[in-house]
Formats: sequence, C-alpha cells, structure tokens
Amino acid sequence: MPSTIMLLGWGGAGGGTGNETTAVGPFLFLGSALLYFSGMAEWLRYQTFAATIYFTLAGYFGAQAASLIPGFGIGTGAGGSYGDSWGVLLVFMGIMIAVFALGSLRIDVVHVYIFVIFTICFGCEAASYFTAETARDGPGYRWRVAAGWTSLAGSAGVWYIFMASILDSVDFPFTLPLGDMSNYFKGRKARMARMGADGHRSRISIGGRV
Repeated sequence: MPSTIMLLGWGGAGGGTGNETTAVGPFLFLGSALLYFSGMAEWLRYQTFAATIYFTLAGYFGAQAASLIPGFGIGTGAGGSYGDSWGVLLVFMGIMIAVFALGSLRIDVVHVYIFVIFTICFGCEAASYFTAETARDGPGYRWRVAAGWTSLAGSAGVWYIFMASILDSVDFPFTLPLGDMSNYFKGRKARMARMGADGHRSRISIGGRV
C-alpha cells in the first residue's frame, strides 16, 4: 500500500516522482519477511499454489528493497540501463502474475480479479521505466500513475480477502463471499475419476502411464 501511494504521489509521497526509497522498511519486513514466513506456513500445509505465490512475492519485495538501498549500488551502478533492466524484471513479474490468475480460475472470483489487475499494474509500471529511460518524462509519468491506480484497485481486493480471512478465523457470525469458482472449472483428477482410472491417457501423461 505505501508503494501505491508513492506511485500516485498523493500528499507529496514519493517526492512527486514515484521515488519509493522510504518504503524500504515495509518492503523488507511487511513484504519480503512476512510473505516468506507465510509461504513457509503454506508449504508445510502442502498448499503449493499459495506457497508459490507468497515465495514469489517475498522475493520480489526483497529485490525491490535491495534496488533502493544505496549500499547495494544497484541504482547508482547500473548507469543508463537501469530503467530498461528493471522494466524487463517487471515484465516477467507480470507474466508470472498472469499465470497465477490462470490458476486462480479454480479458486474464486476475488483471486482472479486481484491477479488480473496486478498483471496490468506490472505492465504499466514496466512501461513507466522503459519510457523514462528514453527521457520521455510525460509518458513515463502517465504510465507510473496508471500503475498506481491499478495497484490501488488490486489492493482493494487484497484487503477484501484479508477481511474475509480474519472474520473466518474468529468464527464470525457471517462471512464475506469470494465467488467460489471450483465448481465451474472441474479439476483434472475429478474429470479422470469420471472417465475411469485409465480413460484417455496418453504416453506423455503425468506419471508416464499409457
């Protein structure tokens, strides 16, 4: 959330340039460390999808923090290629988030919404770095603000899931609907069970059975 406000430049946050240096602490501890431990908890529960998401985002926020710490020499030593280099990372982060969105089709509407919005967000932020690298400050600024607004929209979904999880954890009298989609996209195992154990399997099927 602090990063979102800085991208938008609200109240002078980010110095009006989207500078996120003051977000190093949140990136390291609320982002990287917290998500890493969350990923470990999900991994121990055999929740592969959730663990992968947490570990990926923990790595991203850690890398983001490192790029803003002068001691790492990333921003100062990269020269004119810094914007292009970081933009490429953001592009591939967007691709990974899009894969998460695809996987979320088996979960619920809110998760799909979040990952689709953040796919767009990463694309906009990548464009802001690419355009700024060619000294076109106008387009770079507009892309940065677009990234901020999409980040804000995605964050609203994250907060909604957070509230739903907290209410569920304390056995609240009611729960917030998330839009379950598991019944609309049947899993591979469920389809195979309907067809029979060996129905329509090929030599390249997982497990190598014919």
